[in-house]
Amino acid sequence: MTIRESPGEIVIDANNGSNNAIVTTAYKLDGSEHSIPGPIGWETRARSKWDGSKLVVTIKRSVQGPEGELIFDIVETYTPMPGTMVLERTQGKSTQTLNYKRAQ
Repeated sequence: MTIRESPGEIVIDANNGSNNAIVTTAYKLDGSEHSIPGPIGWETRARSKWDGSKLVVTIKRSVQGPEGELIFDIVETYTPMPGTMVLERTQGKSTQTLNYKRAQ
């Protein structure tokens, strides 16, 4: 994972787990909702903001199912720590925590 910061956005390059493909996602920091990459056939939108030193990204994924639209709400929190970064991903009652070490 590579994270780049500019005044108006955070850009994250991450392995999506599919054939080791790297996906680049730009998160706008102006509070607006914007499209981001997601699964094929799904509409994926995000809002991003700083909460102190943490980046909080609220993601909404939707797709039309046989019985109507399916919507999934996801919250990702990126927390920098000395030498590491913690990514906490919450969807419904499930939370996943990933720990990344800073490359030297």
